Parts: sequence; C-alpha cells; structure tokens
Amino acid sequence: LRIAALLQSAERSSIIFNNHPIKTNVQSLHYHRSTAFVPQRLVLYNGSVTDNVALGLKIRGASPSLIREKISAMLNAFKITHLAKRPVYQISGGEARRVMLARALVLSPKILFLDEPFADLDKQAKHALMNDFLPVLSQTGCTTIFITHNYEETYQLSDRLIVLFGGKIVQNGQTQEIFKRPASQEIADFLGLEKR
Repeated sequence: LRIAALLQSAERSSIIFNNHPIKTNVQSLHYHRSTAFVPQRLVLYNGSVTDNVALGLKIRGASPSLIREKISAMLNAFKITHLAKRPVYQISGGEARRVMLARALVLSPKILFLDEPFADLDKQAKHALMNDFLPVLSQTGCTTIFITHNYEETYQLSDRLIVLFGGKIVQNGQTQEIFKRPASQEIADFLGLEKR
C-alpha cells in the first residue's frame, strides 16, 4: 500500500496512473496531489480538529473561503462539527479516526488509500463510523484501496476484492462473487466461510 501511494520506493515495480508510468518528480507531484493516505496508526498534528482537517488544503494553497466551505461540509458529514475548535489531544480514538478520514476526503482525491482505518475501534464505534463513512465515500466517487484483515469490513465496504497470501494474489474479483465462491479452503477459512 505504501508503495502504491509513493510513500515507499520499490526495487522491482512501477506505478501507472492514467495509463502513464510515474517516472519524474513532476509526475510524482501530480500523483500525490491526486491521492490521499490514511494510515493505521493515529497521526494528528498539534492544534484543533479544524486545523488538522484544513492542513492539506492549506498546503495546496486553497483560498480561505474554499477551506471554510469544504471543512464545514466534511465536519458535518463525519458528525464532528461540535469538535471543530477542540484540541486533538482532547478527542477520543473514534473521533480521531473521523478527523483523519475527513482530512483525507476534504482533498477530493481520485485515489484514497486506507490502511486498516477501523482496526483499533470497538464494535459500536466502528459500526457508527462505517455508517457515516460510506455515504461520504459514495459522494466523492474516488477509487479506494482498502487494506483489512476483517472480512466483515471487506464485505460492507468493497466492490472488488483481492485476496493476498504470502504476498501473492490468490483470488481477485467481485467481492460478492468471492464470498459466494472462494477459490480454496484457505480463502474460505480466511473469510469465515464454508467452502462451497
């Protein structure tokens, strides 16, 4: 995931975006501006919730009025408007996850990379966040690459599924099809299914 997001270099691979390999610094910059990455580990910066959500827009030189408009919409979508002025060290883990997702999606990325973004949440917080996240994601229309070991999250959030074991693709296709017809007993076991 980090290689696909150009956060880590690879020895034997290339990234192709819009049918063009990314080779130059200018192409890398264009690609970075078209993507957003939400890591598994909580990463928030000193300041308020608003400061954190606004960070990427400020770096990209968005106008103050556009920043206010986009932040207001995103805080509302993730139901954290009441936290706008709160310092991030005073929010819960579930609220921090909402801030990180809002910070990524406020950029209107073409590709969103998610590295187990719900892994550290209890079942109730995860369910609530996923219910708020799905409509926001649907409105953006961005391609999302989502890494998870949780088959329930996989089924709820994905249209297409790639199952990897030992770094190799063992099955690739529509999520519902893979859940109906896992290619092996190992895949069925991983997804919590009986092989049919």
